[in-house]
Amino acid sequence: RSPIGSPAALAPEIDSPTPLAETQALLEATRADLLRLSAAQEQLFALLQAREDGRPAGGRSPATVPRLEGDDAEAPALEFRLFRFFEVRRGQQTADRWTSKKARLLLAYLAMKGDAPATRESLIEMFWPDSLPERGANNLSIAIHQIRARLGKLIPGDDRGIRVEQGTYRLSPGSGASIDVVEFQRHITRGRTAIGAGEEATARDELSAAVALCTGDLLESDPYEEWTIEPRRALAQTYQWALAWLAADAASSGDWGSVLQHGRTMVWRDACNEEGHRLIIQAHGELGNRSEALRQYRECADTLESQTGVGPSPETKALAAAIVGKLSE
Repeated sequence: RSPIGSPAALAPEIDSPTPLAETQALLEATRADLLRLSAAQEQLFALLQAREDGRPAGGRSPATVPRLEGDDAEAPALEFRLFRFFEVRRGQQTADRWTSKKARLLLAYLAMKGDAPATRESLIEMFWPDSLPERGANNLSIAIHQIRARLGKLIPGDDRGIRVEQGTYRLSPGSGASIDVVEFQRHITRGRTAIGAGEEATARDELSAAVALCTGDLLESDPYEEWTIEPRRALAQTYQWALAWLAADAASSGDWGSVLQHGRTMVWRDACNEEGHRLIIQAHGELGNRSEALRQYRECADTLESQTGVGPSPETKALAAAIVGKLSE
C-alpha cells in the first residue's frame, strides 16, 4: 500500500495509455491534492505544537481526558517496565498495541531518565539523526502526540503523562510513576551506602530488592537500538555485582543453598561469568556434592573455551582441584 500523501496514493489506477492532455490534467489535479495535503499537515503540526507548549490552539482550550471509571486519589500510579520487554501499566490496564516503534522507544527513553528532562535537540539527534531540523521537530511532535494518545487512556490530565516546557521533555513530575530501572538504581545506591557504613542487614535488603526488579536485560526486545547498548551493559554489570555481594554475604553465614542459587542466577544471565561458576563449584563442595562440583567445573571450562577461546583461570582450577582432587586436562 502506498503511504498517504504519496502520488501513488492520490492518483487513480490507469489501466490503459492516457492521452497527453489527460495526463497533464491528472498531474495538475494530483499537484493540487498534494498542496492541500501539505497545508493540512502544517495545520496539524501547529496544533500539536500548541498542545505540547500548553497553549490554546485556534482559540480552544486543550482537551481534557475523561477520568477513568473509579478514578480517584487512591488510583494506582503508572508503572513502567523496561527490563526485558517494555510495558506501561496502570492497575489492570496496559498501554499496548503501539503502532509507532519510535513513539514507544521515545517513551521508554524518557522513562529511563526518570525526572531528568531531555532537550528537543537531543531527542531529534537520537531518534531522527538523518532528518533536517524542521522535519525532525515534526517527527518528535507526532511521536509525543502518539504517546499522549496512548497514555491518555490510562491517566487523566491535559499533559497525559508528558510535560513539555521550554524545549524540554520529561515524564510529568509529581505523577508518582513507578519505573523499574529507576527503582533498581535507587536500591543499588542505598545498598552501596549501607555497605560503606557497615550496615550489612540494610545492604542485604536493598540489594535483594534491586535483584528482584531486574528480570532481564534492559529492553531485550530492542537489542540493536544504539542508545540502549551502554545502559544495558552497565545495568547488567551492576546486577551481577549485586548477586556476587549477596552470595558472599550468604557464604559468610554458611547459607550455601543461597550461594548456589545466586551463582546459578549469575551463570544463567551470563554463561561466561566465571565468578558465578566458582560460586556454584564452592557451594557444591561445601554441601558435599563433589560430582556436581566437577560437573560444574567442566561446564565452565567448555563454555569459556567455546565462547572465548580461553579456559578457566588458575583461581577456578585451584578451587575445583581442592574440592574434587586432580583435574583431568
